[in-house]
Amino acid sequence: MARREQVFWGWGEPGAGPALPEHALPWLRELGVSGDVVLPPPASLRLPPPALPEAARARLGDIAGPENVRDDDAARTLRAAGKSYLDLLAMRSGTVDEAPDAVVAPA
Repeated sequence: MARREQVFWGWGEPGAGPALPEHALPWLRELGVSGDVVLPPPASLRLPPPALPEAARARLGDIAGPENVRDDDAARTLRAAGKSYLDLLAMRSGTVDEAPDAVVAPA
């Protein structure tokens, strides 16, 4: 089974979640809210480079399987912060100060 990942800039999986009903948009506009996306999320984040020594990465691969040890930006980005409102705002800035050096996801 393929692992389904969330987006780093919001909650849930891409394409999942509620949609704004058509009748809500006129109500929002009456309140002075356009309903448009104010600031789209960045396409990617600038992360510090991973600092996991190769010997440690190899040992993790021996234990969990090398295919289950990832140090790519996509895996590290998804685990660089939580999903609180403040975390999501920070992630939308496009830069994070800290990120895991690797992600281990055994089968």
